[in-house]
Amino acid sequence: MLNEAQHVLRNRISDEVSLPDSHRETEVLLSFIYSLSGQIDDAKRAAIKGIETGSREKSGFVEAVGWIRRGHAEILDDPFDLETPENYYIKAVHRMEELNVSRGKAEPYMGLSLLKSRQGLFEDAISYGEKGLRETDKGNDYWLSAYILLCLTIVYFEKGEMEQAIQTAHEANRLFTSSGDVYEEMISHYWLMFIYAELGNNKVFVDHTESLLPFVFSTILAFSYLKRRYSGLSICKCI
Repeated sequence: MLNEAQHVLRNRISDEVSLPDSHRETEVLLSFIYSLSGQIDDAKRAAIKGIETGSREKSGFVEAVGWIRRGHAEILDDPFDLETPENYYIKAVHRMEELNVSRGKAEPYMGLSLLKSRQGLFEDAISYGEKGLRETDKGNDYWLSAYILLCLTIVYFEKGEMEQAIQTAHEANRLFTSSGDVYEEMISHYWLMFIYAELGNNKVFVDHTESLLPFVFSTILAFSYLKRRYSGLSICKCI
């Protein structure tokens, strides 16, 4: 699925000098997909091109999204460098505020939530996550809401609030299922499986393992899902 999306978007990229309005966001969207696929160098290159395109075409929104996607790629590239992606996310938030595009702040808030969790600043992490959810709720963006909920699942897990982590993971799973995002539905099952394993609840652990495995085998992700991914296994574990 992600490979197909990459193919379609790459075919949309034609004239770098005079891009139609509908193609301005192609590079930043590609960057996000590359991050999900663990293609870090490609994600960084696409994000930088998106920033350059936004600046050249006087599209502050595309430029700001480019900074967000650059932040995602930097987290994957060096999980121990927290300052660089944080600066990109904050820059994006400020740019969205200048543009008066409130909904555009949801994604950098999500990134900041994960970064603050890694720093052990759990209240700040939860605050950023909740800010992101308020923005997505206003725009009825259920898909991004699910991503933020998945990130908050990780924050609550790291904080040791297992019941809240379980509740949040179930809500993320429900939204991913309703939106048809099979990959992230699989990841939400993974986190529920992981949480119940930590709690020693073998029965529910097995239930979520059984829910997870068909996704793995049917989408041929038995090995590739172990690569570094922005919302997937390795990156979330190290965050």
